[in-house]
Amino acid sequence: MKISVITINYNNLDGLRKTIQSVFSQDFTDFEFIVIDGNSTDGSRDYLIEHQSHIDYWVSEPDEGIYHAMNKGIHVSKGDYLFFLNSGDWFYSAEVLTTISLNSKCGKDLYYGDVVLKFTDRKMLHTYPQFLRLSHFVKGTICHQAVIIKKELFDRLGYYNTDYKIIADWDFLVRALFINGATYLKLDVIFTNYDMSGVSADPENRITSKNEKHKILKELFSGIIEDYEDYFDARLTLGKIKYYFGDEFFLLLKRPFF
Repeated sequence: MKISVITINYNNLDGLRKTIQSVFSQDFTDFEFIVIDGNSTDGSRDYLIEHQSHIDYWVSEPDEGIYHAMNKGIHVSKGDYLFFLNSGDWFYSAEVLTTISLNSKCGKDLYYGDVVLKFTDRKMLHTYPQFLRLSHFVKGTICHQAVIIKKELFDRLGYYNTDYKIIADWDFLVRALFINGATYLKLDVIFTNYDMSGVSADPENRITSKNEKHKILKELFSGIIEDYEDYFDARLTLGKIKYYFGDEFFLLLKRPFF
């Protein structure tokens, strides 16, 4: 199984250095490394020239945003599976690709693991469920730093939808899993350290992300999502009641009124 590691970058030289060094440190060798740079002006291009002998394909030119750049990487890739490790993120250990390769022999459409979220002042292990249900994606996602995707799936379903600024990768996973029945397997592997200062992790983009997600869910699952949102809101309300009044409140509700 050949893997394509795709990194996109724009004016993030420090993050690019960190990402590239983690790729170079992998003990797995059957992979190609692709870097798509958005015509950076911070020295990233010079850094890529300096290390181009170890990069299978790279380009530095203007693009139309994150997902347009990722799509360019998909287009030129030659691997059986694609892994997106954008500048600022880095592999959890030198054995990650080896471990993924050894545990992904059954030809699933995608494999996923866990990630370490790296904040400015702390880090936190973020784990994903063994079985994927739509309810998980209504309020959450699986970040692209934790997923390796069969290229054939992109060929079959299309690339990332560049109409979306923040959640085109989420949109792809939802359509792949719950509309097209993509097969998957959870691996007991921590894939990456995820830099939480990135675009999708920026609090200012949360409203955009929420609006984009709601639009897609209404388009794909309108009746189901409305019922689920009512259910989720009811659970949230009950949780607040329990927090403020304790279990005694619910015991009181069970008592006969006359």
